[in-house]
Amino acid sequence: MKGSILKDLRTQKGITQQALADAVGVKDSTIRMIELGKRNGSLELSSALADYFGVSMDYLEGKTEYKNADDVANNLVKRLKEMNLLNENNDITDDVVNLIIEKLKDK
Repeated sequence: MKGSILKDLRTQKGITQQALADAVGVKDSTIRMIELGKRNGSLELSSALADYFGVSMDYLEGKTEYKNADDVANNLVKRLKEMNLLNENNDITDDVVNLIIEKLKDK
């Protein structure tokens, strides 16, 4: 887990390391060490933190810029609008759905 991401999430929420530690059931020193990059959290802790902040574990790891599925969906709709690929009701056409499916299969 990226300590800087955890620290950013914590400070954006306006909570202390102690409050976060209490919320996820660890010692404040664990949160401090993760934020300093001197320790990685367990899978269980990463999952608890992701749930607490409403983000994906990939976001906590720095593997994606999107915090959660809503961010992905909103970004996709924004891009489709920019490319004029939505119909007049802002619905995605079947052609666009098929294109997205094919691109996802390529990954």
